[in-house]
Amino acid sequence: LPDTMGKGPQGQRSNALSCVLRVVDAHGAAALLAGDIEAAQEQALVARGAALQADVLLVPHHGSKTSSSAPFLDAVQPRTALVQAAYRSRFGHPAPEVLQRLRERGIAVVESPRCGAATWASAQPDRVGCERQDRMRYWQHPVP
Repeated sequence: LPDTMGKGPQGQRSNALSCVLRVVDAHGAAALLAGDIEAAQEQALVARGAALQADVLLVPHHGSKTSSSAPFLDAVQPRTALVQAAYRSRFGHPAPEVLQRLRERGIAVVESPRCGAATWASAQPDRVGCERQDRMRYWQHPVP
């Protein structure tokens, strides 16, 4: 394998090249899908004055300790943060310090191992549905 595996065109980590998408409805409800960006890319978005405020944030990089910086969270001001990470992730996602930053700001945290598939609709921007809770099957058990 070449030495540049996982690197972008200028030698950046490929995560730095993630697409960041803010979806807004006609009434202003918004979701921010931040891909796998890390603190440096978050800082660039904040410094650029990008419109980042969102009701729901798909937490960058699965809640890695290299993402979800305080200035970024302060700019986004989400009501809810969705963390997509494996149950007992071998990478330690989400990082305890990320969860702490979210909770210090009063942001509700929804983690995929407990929630399963998460649903959000702009018509009810303060509600996130969890498949595991909304449609629990008889063979499923709550995640501890």
